Amino acid sequence: MGVFAPQEAMGVDGLGESHAAFTRAHHENSAALLNLAEGRKKDAPRPAYDPNHPDNQWPVMLHHPAKGELTVGRSLKGISNPAERKAVTATNEEAVKAALKLGYRSEPYAKPQITVLDPAAEKAALVKQNEEVRGQLAELADKLAKLEAAAASEAK
Repeated sequence: MGVFAPQEAMGVDGLGESHAAFTRAHHENSAALLNLAEGRKKDAPRPAYDPNHPDNQWPVMLHHPAKGELTVGRSLKGISNPAERKAVTATNEEAVKAALKLGYRSEPYAKPQITVLDPAAEKAALVKQNEEVRGQLAELADKLAKLEAAAASEAK
């Protein structure tokens, strides 16, 4: 005798719905706690994240080819005293400069410089480069002929 799953027969996914309800409750509780911690009403909508806001500039991630990643700086979130904010920002900037001197960089890898041209422009650039190389070859051939002539005249 097989196991009858009434959820499937009725088109209901009990586990999926339970998981979705848990996820919704988790997000709602998290938003409420964050709002209360930031001095807003519990059910107030969360402000949109602004990556350019000064509070969101620190800490920064720096990368090193051998040592890996390094998180540098202290967040300015929650610091309202202007003098303290300025001091923390100065300390953060000094820490970044020190890490850069140790070989860290802001990008995980050096980005290759690629210039995409249309085929006609690429062909024109290639023709120009070929002409320059041909000119260099002709110049070197002239120098070689002069050196050979000088060597022949010295040998006589």
